[in-house]
Amino acid sequence: MAKSKAPEVKANKKTEAVPVMATVQTEVKPVEVKKEETKKEEPKKEEMEASAKKAAAKPKKPLKEKTPLVPEVFLQYEDNGEQEALVEDIVAKAKAAYVAEGHRESSIKSLRIYLKPQEWKAYYVINHKIEGMLDLF
Repeated sequence: MAKSKAPEVKANKKTEAVPVMATVQTEVKPVEVKKEETKKEEPKKEEMEASAKKAAAKPKKPLKEKTPLVPEVFLQYEDNGEQEALVEDIVAKAKAAYVAEGHRESSIKSLRIYLKPQEWKAYYVINHKIEGMLDLF
């Protein structure tokens, strides 16, 4: 029998052991914005714009002016017992007497009142022309 030659297999010398270095790669991924998040942000902007429009549409209230202090002034007189009169009431009576004479209260430009508790009377002058007299108590 004849021996056949088997093909020779040559070993590849390139298969030597090569140390493998571990390489760490960090991947930077861009942050993805979800559509839902953008939808949530848009209404906020729209709400802000809408509220700004509403605020602009409303008329601005003027600054509250301070009302002047109106003191309560009492006149007390003791003659045969204690008598007391509120000055605001006397002013109201003088205005009412002026209106009763046929004048308009809005025509009053000045009002002076003279109190005489000894006589139990109050004298008034309206617009430097019209004079009158009231009982104090």
